[in-house]
Amino acid sequence: MSQSGVQVASSTNYATDATFGSSPEVIEANPLAWLARLLPYVPAAAALGYNAARLRLDQALTKPWVFNPALQSAANSLFRPAQQIPGGLAGAIRHTVRTGELVGRSTHVQAGIDRFNQLTRVLRTQDLNALDRLNAQVLRSDLSGALLEAGVKVP
Repeated sequence: MSQSGVQVASSTNYATDATFGSSPEVIEANPLAWLARLLPYVPAAAALGYNAARLRLDQALTKPWVFNPALQSAANSLFRPAQQIPGGLAGAIRHTVRTGELVGRSTHVQAGIDRFNQLTRVLRTQDLNALDRLNAQVLRSDLSGALLEAGVKVP
């Protein structure tokens, strides 16, 4: 507790609010700390001095916080509250490719192509702030990698 009587949160809080999905997600005390974890996934981040060797393709992404309504719609489609596999739609595609086991009776490849095209459209047509643009690029790159693992090359 601080001197003002307001309880100060620890470095990590857990949210189970419907906004964040049904599983607990970590909310860091520094709201921009997640940005440092996202940058290695963005091709342009190499120009900013991030080492491509740090990229971990097997690391599942979580649903980002975004401000643009069109990007929020795409993110909601990629990460469902009742998802069975970590990583959202890209995680489901990777799981099917790696194990041969369908997730929800589907390979999710067509949905992945549709969401990839939706993210491309959002990047091209929406006026995104810098963080939303970065989030859209990261989600698109992650989805592209999952589709490539499934043998589908997207532009």
